[in-house]
Order: sequence, then C-alpha cells, then structure tokens
Amino acid sequence: MATAWQEYQVALKKNPVRTKALTSASVAMLGEVLGHFLKHKTLRGLSLRQMLAFFTFGGVVTGPLLHYWYGLLENQRFTKSKLTPNQKLLLDRLVYTPPFTALTIFSLGVMRGSSVEASKANLRRVFVGALLMNWRVWTVTQWLSFHYVPSQLRVLWGNAVALWWNAYLSLTQN
Repeated sequence: MATAWQEYQVALKKNPVRTKALTSASVAMLGEVLGHFLKHKTLRGLSLRQMLAFFTFGGVVTGPLLHYWYGLLENQRFTKSKLTPNQKLLLDRLVYTPPFTALTIFSLGVMRGSSVEASKANLRRVFVGALLMNWRVWTVTQWLSFHYVPSQLRVLWGNAVALWWNAYLSLTQN
C-alpha cells in the first residue's frame, strides 16, 4: 500500500496544477480556522463564508499562480543563463510579492462579503503592514526554498509555512 507521501508525489506528476491547487486551498482554509481560533479561543462563530473564501482563493489563485510563477523562474527561455537562487529570491520578493499581497487582501475582502469600496479601504489600511510582515516571514522561507527545495515541491513547502501565514492574514482581516 502506498504511503500518503507516495500518493502525493504520484498526483503531483499526473496533475501538478490540480494537486497544488487542492493542497493550497486546504491549507488556506485551515489557516483561516487557526486564525479564528487564535483570536477568539473557540471555533464558535467561525464563518463558513470566510472559510470558503480562503479555500477558494488558495485553490483558484495561490496554488495555480505559484505553480506557474515558480515554473517561470526555472525557465531559461526568458534569461540568457539560469537564474541563481538569490536572483529568484529577489524577483520573488520585489516583483511577485507586492501585487500578490494586494490581490490577496482585496480578493479575500470581497469574497468574505465586503463591498469593493470597503475592500479597497481595507487594502489601503493593512497593505504596508502585511507586505512588511510578508517580507519578514517569507524571505527566509523563500531563501530556503530557492536554495534547497526541489522546484516541484516549492508550493508544498510554502503551504507548510502558509498555514501560519494564513492565520496571520485571518487575524488582520477579522
């Protein structure tokens, strides 16, 4: 009988985008649950809509987008030579992270039921703090990722850290 890890590896080879999307969706939703619990010390009052917002964003945006972003960083057709891990890190932190952070904050606001205007206002209110926290948490994570994690496992590695990151996002949004 195959282990869960072996089954994950088979799924990753057969359908990498779907596998990463479902993993990211599940972890994002668990992060919302964890954030709610850390803030309220109970699961009472946990919103199904908020859980589904995180699940949907993780599955529709985060997993697939990271799959293609990491693929782009590994693709030598766009550069004369292979990017070094530190070059990948710099691109990730400065090119990918600011718009992705803004997209996350705004989209989760709308998907949780806030109006577009309220979501824009929330984005203006929390963006800088969330981006700075992202750089603090994810720079080390991404440095390790680009130096030591095989490219096909980077989304999974990120999901391990994302559980806590999504809890943080949940705390800033609730």
